[in-house]
Amino acid sequence: MSDTQDDFIEARTAMPGLSEALSAVLERMRMRNVGRGLLDYFLTQPEDTAEIAGLIRKYPFFQAAAGDQFIDGRSIIRVTAEGLAEKAIGKAHGGADKAVGWLAKVLTTRSTGITLRAAIWGIETREAQVAPLTSVGGLELLGTSSLADHVREGSRLLGGREMIPKHVASDLPTAAFAIRRPDVPYRAQASTAALDSIWAMMSTARECWDILEGGCAGHPLHILYWFEPDDPDLELEYLINPTQWSHPEILPAAIPLTHLEAADITAIFRQYFCASTGAQDRFRRAVNRATLSQCRRSDIDKVLDLALAFEIAVAGGSQAPPSFKVALRTALLLGGDLAARKTCRATVEDLYRLRNEAAHGGSLDGKSRRKLSRVIEDATVIFRALSPRLLKLSDKPDWNAIELGGGSFAANDAHPER
Repeated sequence: MSDTQDDFIEARTAMPGLSEALSAVLERMRMRNVGRGLLDYFLTQPEDTAEIAGLIRKYPFFQAAAGDQFIDGRSIIRVTAEGLAEKAIGKAHGGADKAVGWLAKVLTTRSTGITLRAAIWGIETREAQVAPLTSVGGLELLGTSSLADHVREGSRLLGGREMIPKHVASDLPTAAFAIRRPDVPYRAQASTAALDSIWAMMSTARECWDILEGGCAGHPLHILYWFEPDDPDLELEYLINPTQWSHPEILPAAIPLTHLEAADITAIFRQYFCASTGAQDRFRRAVNRATLSQCRRSDIDKVLDLALAFEIAVAGGSQAPPSFKVALRTALLLGGDLAARKTCRATVEDLYRLRNEAAHGGSLDGKSRRKLSRVIEDATVIFRALSPRLLKLSDKPDWNAIELGGGSFAANDAHPER
């Protein structure tokens, strides 16, 4: 038997009179509400809470936990006797002994598993493990909670409050994501001890979402997420809607639905986590900017963001004009036969001509506007193909070696200086 189980058993027996007091409170509540309608129904009275809180303060396990910080979702709360009393009275409706067991569990639990779950709009795929205890796949990854059921069913309202806003065109999510940490501190004296694990989980999740969005799908995604402890009893504050949204900086007007093979997702994530720190950073900054370009309303703004994405990706090194470097290096990294490389280079050069006209002239002439949409579409496709190859580059690529190689990226050393 573990120390935690021993503490739990001891705590249950070290709360004399609590079960009887809770039963008495419920009986008083019942008597107060005899003959009353729902609108006139009395809930817990201050004197009821004070009675139960007074008992809780006497128990050694509460005294040992007083002043500690408890994790609750993404926040830290201080547990008070009054707060526990209100919660215990609510739990007692399911049985006073169960309420005593709940209180013992809260006061003796030191760590717990927590899962971040996310519903995704914009991709569909089979389950793929992309990192330790981290998966993307079908909606079964949302779990079995009532909140997950609401999300799966496409409920736009939860408890009378908006959960899925109007800018998300489809009610129903198409994929899910889950990341679990098995030993998150549930209670500690240091204020950041528990949150450090939550923040680390959130950072990993956002990193994975950037890879999914920019490296796998190649377009913006809508992501709705929340945190769940392994044991729902450990949630100390009831939130009607505990969900949060992760969006690009600018909300996209619409997003496509892209089918992704699980093997392709796994391969891109493997490349990312095997890449150097510099390559990872360059990849995320570049794909985030490319994603942002697809959220813009103005075609000129799309051109500016997309050109910047290319520059972040491949414009380092020499002092040559950015348009020359970006077009040449993109064509070489993507490879293909001579005709394919010429077409790729010409498209990126066209993008930069439009970018220069928009940035320096402030407007585009009639001829430029006629080709604007085609160039944006073609350059976006090229960037999607380019982005995974960025992960094969080193922190400081030897661009001279790549440029002078003259062939496809596969024919060049991805890490020429190693």
